[in-house]
Amino acid sequence: MKTKINGFLFIILLLLVSCSKEIDDLSIDAYDEFAVRSDGNDMLVKVVGNTESKIIILFVHGGPGEGSWIFSKYAEQIKKKYALALWDQANSGSTQGNNSGDCTVQRYIDDLGKVVKVLKHRYGDEHEFYLMGHSCGGGFSVGYLGTGSNQNDFKGFINVAGAHKLKAVKDYQLIELPQRVAIEIAKGNTAKELQTALDFCNDHKEIKTVEEFSELSLVCAGVTDKIDSVHVYSLIEASTFLGDYSFFSYLSNWSSLWKKEDFIREIFWETDFTDKVPNITIPTLVIWGKFDINLSKQLMADEYMNLVGSTDKKLVLCEHSGHYSFANEPDVFFHAVDDFIQRTK
Repeated sequence: MKTKINGFLFIILLLLVSCSKEIDDLSIDAYDEFAVRSDGNDMLVKVVGNTESKIIILFVHGGPGEGSWIFSKYAEQIKKKYALALWDQANSGSTQGNNSGDCTVQRYIDDLGKVVKVLKHRYGDEHEFYLMGHSCGGGFSVGYLGTGSNQNDFKGFINVAGAHKLKAVKDYQLIELPQRVAIEIAKGNTAKELQTALDFCNDHKEIKTVEEFSELSLVCAGVTDKIDSVHVYSLIEASTFLGDYSFFSYLSNWSSLWKKEDFIREIFWETDFTDKVPNITIPTLVIWGKFDINLSKQLMADEYMNLVGSTDKKLVLCEHSGHYSFANEPDVFFHAVDDFIQRTK
């Protein structure tokens, strides 16, 4: 049976303190769509998959501005066993509303807290929640979990190539990129993207502008795609335009968000949650791609593993993945997540 529930849910005090539950009809193939309003944005949230499992994984996407659709495309195995809460952040994915509003890192962390409260009210205490954050969404997740008692709402944290030290991302890319290019050239790889990357690194000893950072990230992704050991995946195809998500809304949101240069600079020139990492004591799974140039395992994942306060922590290295391990190796990704949840639920 497939359940579909639509409606707008606005965060007000009476809703948060209410004892009644919104969802009583659980399903192995659920579809529950609603919106959480924040600062003029109606942030889309979709709870899909097996709500009968009474386990919900809240996914915090990266970008900033990507939207949850990228992860949803490669999470079919997870949906069959557990429920996924797919949240499109402000100015992201299919979220609608105030694209001209102020954006700050703290606002996005506060929005995460609002979504958590709505989910817990909507599904009740009998459900167990896990938080999964990818890329800068992993950084926002660290900022949230490492503050106050926020982590008490979750059974565990799944960090998927999450950048706790966001201001170091561009610097780490400039370190990792030429090293990986040198390895590929030594192997006999003649892809033109490798020379393009070398030229960029030679011309940019420091990333000073948002435009340069955007170009650097694209160069890293281009080189990753030319590494033979990395499994290819299709990000955009015909179904992308015809599915549950509005791809055109995603493009519009992405464009407007990256024009907010003050916000992008706050994230990637100022934000560092290193001091929050030791505060995270819930069970932690870290999943990283061996060939992730955008966020190097050696420079970011290893540091995170050394700092995190949890005594129950594990790093899974995906041997044929770049920055999107859930797309490069969906089977490996699913089994890592499944093993973690079965052990910690």
